[in-house]
Amino acid sequence: MIGMEDIVIDVSINNKNDLFNMYNNKIINPTLGTYLFNELKGKPVVAPVTINIYTSIIFTDNDKINIIKMIKNNFDFIENEDLITQRVINYRSIILLLFGTIFIWISYYLEFINNYMFKELPLILGWVAIWEVADYLFFDRTKSRIERKRIKQLKNAKILFKEIK
Repeated sequence: MIGMEDIVIDVSINNKNDLFNMYNNKIINPTLGTYLFNELKGKPVVAPVTINIYTSIIFTDNDKINIIKMIKNNFDFIENEDLITQRVINYRSIILLLFGTIFIWISYYLEFINNYMFKELPLILGWVAIWEVADYLFFDRTKSRIERKRIKQLKNAKILFKEIK
């Protein structure tokens, strides 16, 4: 985008343990991933991101390529997990909408029952189910979209190594 400044995230790496997960050296340290994500909060969701890794450790070109892949794969994994979650939530929303509609329809045809509770209960359940769907569509979904855009920013970030002497 013209005129849009890069978001620059500076990371200081003093030892290799700061980069890698303590259980698997092919996965980034979760603290680093959280730091990178949190650094984007309050910043434009469409601005390109540059991550500057300041380090006194000498990495080979191959190490640098693997670290860049590792960071990007981390956010790719998070994005894929989020897509699965969104798919489940969408199915849940469709089912809730159907149940809500059915309950409201049932309450309409229960007019002949003299018991007030039996007439109103399906109506209340129907509207609660429909409100759950509306709440997700209008409120929760916005937060999810912003988080997905942040993850894409990090997945597409330019990662530079800057050696400290």
